[in-house]
Amino acid sequence: MSKSRGALLSMTELMRLYDKSKPTIERQLAKLRKTGTPAYTEKVSERHSKGGVLVTYYDPTTLGWEVPSSCLHQILGDGDSPLSPSPVSITTSSLHQLPKLSAQTVESVSSDGDVADLSPSQNMMVTAPGFDPAAILLTQHGDLSGGTYTDTGDALEKHRELLPVLQTPVGSAARSQAIEQLAQQRGVSTRTIRREVEKVERRGLDGLKRHKRADAGSFRLPLETLQLVVSALVSNPPTTSVAFIHRTLIRAVPDAMTLPRGNGRTITVTAVTVGRVKRMMLDHPVMRLLFANADDRKEFLRSYTGQVVALHANEMWQLDMTRCDVEVVDPETGRIYRPRVQAVIDVYSGCIMGIAFSESEDQTQADLALMRALMRKSGPLADRYPLFGLPKRLYIDNGKTYSSEHFHRIAAGLGIEIIHSLPRVSHTRGAVERFFGTLHGLERAMVGYVGQNAVDRSSEELKKLRVATQRWLDTGVDPGPGKRHQTIHEYQNSVLAWLIVEYHQRLVDGKTRLEHFRETAPESSLLELDAGELLLLFARRTKRVVRPDGTVSIGNVAWTIPGGKLAQYRGLPVLVLEDQFALGDERRGIVWQDERTGRLEMLGTAVPAPTVAASIAAGEERRAQKAQKAAALRSADELAREYTNPALMVTEQLRRELPVQAVTPLQPAARAQLNPEPPKPDLGDFGKAFLKPADDLDALLRQIKEENE
Repeated sequence: MSKSRGALLSMTELMRLYDKSKPTIERQLAKLRKTGTPAYTEKVSERHSKGGVLVTYYDPTTLGWEVPSSCLHQILGDGDSPLSPSPVSITTSSLHQLPKLSAQTVESVSSDGDVADLSPSQNMMVTAPGFDPAAILLTQHGDLSGGTYTDTGDALEKHRELLPVLQTPVGSAARSQAIEQLAQQRGVSTRTIRREVEKVERRGLDGLKRHKRADAGSFRLPLETLQLVVSALVSNPPTTSVAFIHRTLIRAVPDAMTLPRGNGRTITVTAVTVGRVKRMMLDHPVMRLLFANADDRKEFLRSYTGQVVALHANEMWQLDMTRCDVEVVDPETGRIYRPRVQAVIDVYSGCIMGIAFSESEDQTQADLALMRALMRKSGPLADRYPLFGLPKRLYIDNGKTYSSEHFHRIAAGLGIEIIHSLPRVSHTRGAVERFFGTLHGLERAMVGYVGQNAVDRSSEELKKLRVATQRWLDTGVDPGPGKRHQTIHEYQNSVLAWLIVEYHQRLVDGKTRLEHFRETAPESSLLELDAGELLLLFARRTKRVVRPDGTVSIGNVAWTIPGGKLAQYRGLPVLVLEDQFALGDERRGIVWQDERTGRLEMLGTAVPAPTVAASIAAGEERRAQKAQKAAALRSADELAREYTNPALMVTEQLRRELPVQAVTPLQPAARAQLNPEPPKPDLGDFGKAFLKPADDLDALLRQIKEENE
């Protein structure tokens, strides 16, 4: 081979330089070898992520084709080309190593006749020294000069079809006949079969493998055009559609968007290509930030580490809530709504310890889910749902339901440590979030599925379903499963069956979730908690002061305990407990709490107090209160007699310490005899005048007047 006279390029770069396909270039190289003037090549061992490979580099000036004049000075090595004359120092051969063609400003005439500068802004396009998004998109990593092969199975099948042809002598009539028969069977030309036979004889089975283009994944666009596309994508808001950006480019820079091709043809860059540029930019670790809005940037800047780990079952539970992706109907009220689900999951085993569904999110449902997790399950399916216990820790978020004093009091009463996840680190609640995702997958198979957004739902289908459901509620005629909404109870039963039959029986690391729980839950955590004590602990508490009439006010309604038991607690604070899990009528209990020990004493069940004073019930209540008060007084008197000790009286103790009496005490009779006549008060002259008898009233008035003068 002759000495290299210029820079060496890879096959991919030759294809871009001459705008020709790889087979065309390979035929030219073969033609040069046959004529005895082969092109200058060098093979260099290069490393990439999958190991080392030999890459062939070519001298474009020895291919026998005229080099485009726009690149001539770069290829001849006039001192301006950054390409090394030898590929030894080349690590990644790419077209962006050539001087940027966009150095010259692209000009376009605006509507008012002025020349508009449409070149990319340096402040916008360059995010780091030497960083050019368009050049990055043109870069090819690894060895793409030879392409890759796919579909080995298809190649084997073709090879079997070609065996009758390959077994015939080359150039014989038998081969020609076999080729014609195979061409008729496959519905292709004989030329196609001959090309396949030549590939097999020349390269073996690899010749039949489908060849991936060497420039696959790259762009056959000039750098200046690609830079304009990138500039348009970055200049507009991220929500701008690709079609709008494409039409804007066509109007603004029509010359740059129209590219020449072989045979004098010209093509226009399509919107598909613009969209492909945007997708490739979004896949880049830095360029994707060009499309980030304020929320995306804030999320990008978040930094968190760590994970929530449990070593065995019942060590840590997670509790959270989400909205279901199905609509259900409440037959009693006729309301159609999307229920909310609150679930308690064991982090280690993944088992659902407790679950509750409701129309709205509130404290009651969170308490119910936790209570179901703590208690042993009852009913006909109890044996198939043996999940209960007392966890060491409960991991929850910072919602108002889980941060309430009520919820923390429950945890403290049970001895459970509460751990709140840090703000904006929802990844630490991954166990329960993954369960919700799995539950949403089940809901996709249910009637009334609405999806997480409008894209996932069929509005017309939901409309028909709602009409059929309303007809069922009005007439009572059930159209059958799948033709109306599920009731909330039907939905709950479906979820419960799924949990028992599939979810808890799914294999995880070789064992079912239920087996993981049974084998690792410590005996000390499997406590049988008393249902009554749990109800007392979970009950909602309201503090009230007992009024003089022996009642407490709840929701502008007077409540009392039958028998007048509250009468003796008048003026004292009591707690009204609302049993939020009671079936049927609402129940309330009234307890007195010892402030010193915190112990609760149940006084009784509250009932509405009589409102009419003249009624029989009111009279009976008054008599009962009097009886209670009298009994309380008798109890107090008995306690007083039992505990009264005269020796401990203050006066008695003083007399004991001073036996000499300074004053002789008098008896009541003596005190009556010695009682002196009380002195008469001195009323003065004016008063004496009124007390002095006078027969002549006129004379008395004159005397008073004279005295005053």
